[in-house]
Amino acid sequence: MTEHSAVVYCLVPPDLRDLSEVLNRHFHDYPDVEVLTERRSGEERRSGKERRSGAEAGPERRTVLAPAKRRPPLPDAVARYADRLAFVELREDEDAAAATEHLRDRVKQLEGEVDDLLGALVRAADDLRGLRTLSPRRFLAARRVEQAIERQRRRGLSERE
Repeated sequence: MTEHSAVVYCLVPPDLRDLSEVLNRHFHDYPDVEVLTERRSGEERRSGKERRSGAEAGPERRTVLAPAKRRPPLPDAVARYADRLAFVELREDEDAAAATEHLRDRVKQLEGEVDDLLGALVRAADDLRGLRTLSPRRFLAARRVEQAIERQRRRGLSERE
């Protein structure tokens, strides 16, 4: 959204819903202010597994609920509740897209580091196996390394499928 078209939403808590009518009348002449009464009490996002069957995921939308850059004046009758009212804007967040790209790059970097560490573990296990005799402590250490390598390999295979 561009700066001039951003709508400021006045969020009214459920217990103050009676103020919505007063606020709607007050902001009637403000085309860029909309009064909404909150109805949700918690997070309502669903994980991908809980989506309706057959529902296709649409293109990812990047909008952010952010504090409004400007706070419109309140009527005197409502001023005492100012600290309970939230003024927010929905913004197309270009920073979120950049942050997502940064996170993708960071994940690739970390995956490379995990592969390097896995290689070091393999070399350590090979070195331990090369010893003619292993103390019980070294034997258990080698076994733990082998198990960690196997877990990481399985994890890598399942993520790539």
